[in-house]
This record gives sequence, C-alpha cells and structure tokens, in this order.
Amino acid sequence: MTIEQKVMEFIALPVPPAGTPEHDTWVSQCRALGGESIPSLVSILEITRDENAQYAAILGIRIHGGDAYIGPENENEVYYRLPEEEKYHKIVSKIPFRKI
Repeated sequence: MTIEQKVMEFIALPVPPAGTPEHDTWVSQCRALGGESIPSLVSILEITRDENAQYAAILGIRIHGGDAYIGPENENEVYYRLPEEEKYHKIVSKIPFRKI
C-alpha cells in the first residue's frame, strides 16, 4: 500500500473528540504515518470537500510539525507551513473550509 493510500484510508476515519482515549489513539495512528504523509495531507486540503477530511488533514500537518489554519477573513483559504519552513503557503478552495 502506498503512503497516499494509507493517508486516504486514515483520513476517512472520523476524528474523535479531543481529550478522549480515542483521540489519543487517533493521534498515535497519525504519527505512525510519518512525515512522508505531509504531501498527501496537503493534497487532501487542495481537493476535498469533506469537512472531516479537511479537519483531519489540518490536524495531521500540525501533528507532523507543520502548521495549518483557515484564513481568518476568508473561509475559502487555508494557510499551511511545512516543518522546517518559515513561509506559509495558501490554498484557495471553491467551498469554505470548516472553521478549526
């Protein structure tokens, strides 16, 4: 199974509520995907309309040492920074991102 396939399978799972044992397990599973999953997580933000997938991708980027957030003034924009980078990149979506 490729990393892209593993990420897509993982992203299909709902993100459990923070502070629960299930969320801790979800975070561990995300970490197990490794840093090589970041390009796939960014791709998900570029193409998906699914709110859970958007949320999971943003959390995944953060878990792997990057940063991601929805634009404060435009819900159709998400900004992300890869680990070891200072510059943020912008993705513009045709549909609003879920507020996180």
